[in-house]
Amino acid sequence: MRAVPPERSLAHLPRRGEGGAGQGARPAEDFVDDERTEVAVVGAGPLGRELVAALGAGRYRVVAVFDDEALCWTRAVLGVPVRPLSAAEEGPGPCVLAVEDNRERRRLAEGLEVEWLSLVHPFSWVAPTASLGPGAIVCAGAVVQPDAVLGPHAVVGAGALVGVDARLEAFARLGPGVRLAYGCWLGEGALVGAGAVLSPHLRMGAWSVVGEGAVVCADLADEAVADGRALAANETPERAPRVENAAPPAEDAAPPAGEP
Repeated sequence: MRAVPPERSLAHLPRRGEGGAGQGARPAEDFVDDERTEVAVVGAGPLGRELVAALGAGRYRVVAVFDDEALCWTRAVLGVPVRPLSAAEEGPGPCVLAVEDNRERRRLAEGLEVEWLSLVHPFSWVAPTASLGPGAIVCAGAVVQPDAVLGPHAVVGAGALVGVDARLEAFARLGPGVRLAYGCWLGEGALVGAGAVLSPHLRMGAWSVVGEGAVVCADLADEAVADGRALAANETPERAPRVENAAPPAEDAAPPAGEP
């Protein structure tokens, strides 16, 4: 993983020592010296394991993973010991917040007095004019185009695309393979599921959700849900989730012209 240069941080985001969800956040390069820098990861889920692997392969040494729930089923993540979340503020150093749930990520960012790192996977690309806030994460294979903005603790999943001038507010997250066209705006905590596509200049309200594989062509209000998943083979219409923009079943379709 590589750090975000300080000149690319967002001007309106908290600086070191100031309040807010990014309190105390600073670029990872501030910690780099001749030795491998010790860092910790908060979260032992899929995102946490992904970042443990990436960090450990680079110039960092992951010395702890903090996650209370994970202690119920494991004592280590990829060889790194799991410790209680309460120990995060005791060190050993800066942390990466790797929790998938957006609201939980906000709760931890606001509740833990630690220094958060903003990280970019070495096999991703971020344009020089893009801006990343404290704690933002860009995963493997992702592309962040010119003048895009990632707010504090926003997450761009593996292989996702953030178009020119697009903006993700704090705690928003794109799943793997999402295509976010140019000029889109995602409010705080908005979530886009894996493989979804958003048309240019769309707006997603705060804490709204787009399901996996959906194609979104209209704005979404705050906390709206747009589910683009088709019926699975073993699902009945009564049990199936709500489907947006789906074609009607053949028996319900309008008859061709000239037929009763």
